[in-house]
Amino acid sequence: MKVMDEYLLDQLHACETLLGLQTDAQYWFGDFAKIVPKETNHELARIDAELAVVCGTFATPEDYLVAKYNAKAGETLTGDALSQLIDEILFCNIYDGGSDDIVGRLIAGLDAPLSNPGTCAKLLTKKSFLKTSLPVVESDAAELLAELRGMGWLDDDNRNVPVEYRHLIDRFVSRAVGDWESWLVECQVKAFDLLVNRSKIETRHPLYATDYALFIPPSHRRLILDPIQELIRQSADNPKLLRRISPRDFEKMLAEIFTGFGFDVELTLQTRDGGADLICMSHTGPIPFKVAVEAKRYAESNAITVDMVRSFVGANMKIRANKLVYVTTSRFTRDARVYASEPGVTELLELKAFSDIAQWAKDYSTNIISSFTKKL
Repeated sequence: MKVMDEYLLDQLHACETLLGLQTDAQYWFGDFAKIVPKETNHELARIDAELAVVCGTFATPEDYLVAKYNAKAGETLTGDALSQLIDEILFCNIYDGGSDDIVGRLIAGLDAPLSNPGTCAKLLTKKSFLKTSLPVVESDAAELLAELRGMGWLDDDNRNVPVEYRHLIDRFVSRAVGDWESWLVECQVKAFDLLVNRSKIETRHPLYATDYALFIPPSHRRLILDPIQELIRQSADNPKLLRRISPRDFEKMLAEIFTGFGFDVELTLQTRDGGADLICMSHTGPIPFKVAVEAKRYAESNAITVDMVRSFVGANMKIRANKLVYVTTSRFTRDARVYASEPGVTELLELKAFSDIAQWAKDYSTNIISSFTKKL
């Protein structure tokens, strides 16, 4: 029976997670929820609860708020809960003929926050990111489906799939080709476009976005909206995202971060056999300084073992780097950390885990925003 290799397993986990995010309300409306004023937050929650009572679903608004949002009357809904409510308001308006007045109240509440050009710029960046990421994830899913089909693992009865992979593959296939999931993504796109259009974020200020750039007349300053830069920015706000992206995107993120630190970075081929994922060169001194980076986008429970670290150090016989950096979103075993502290190894090797990467993302985002602001 065929066994799934580690790289394919990571790809499936990452793509399945991203497909799931595309149906998640917070993924689409989280940035809007962050800027909704408290008064509007309370008003929308009250209207939602009163409608539930009118429909006979709950006896009192208080019962509804506790059951659905674990909130009391007058309390502010959390970002996740408010994102869900915004999603439902827009969905009802599009598909069920829901009251346009409720959408109007949401838009009116957003009016003051959107008077800030920086807020509109951030939302336009999010729009561009969502628009460019959807086809990328769709393409990745199609490639993985083709690979699984070639392995004979997409038969109707799943008889060729090892038992330990069946649940993951079922979830992935359902999200990749399921009619229900596709319809949910279509709903999110329509709801998001409705909110963007009704809130007029593209016309409030002299700026507009294309697939690749945010233009700010009259100075015509240009900020490239690179999806990897946006991933880093989002990871700085929500480090858990680091464990949801694909291994290759994780490597690209690290390449961009090390470029921001002043290195010339080469991202090695995915098909490499041994060696490092990134080769980073610094030419600031009289002698070039070479850093080799090994990147593992693993789940928190999947620790880096001492054998994996030893293998990377051994590969330096060929790489000949001045410094080795092993980076992972998981953690290192005790034996791996002990080995890294041994004489002759500690001078060469650094181990960087989840918290270090999260800090790098924050440092990178701060530097990028600061340097762009100075140019305006």
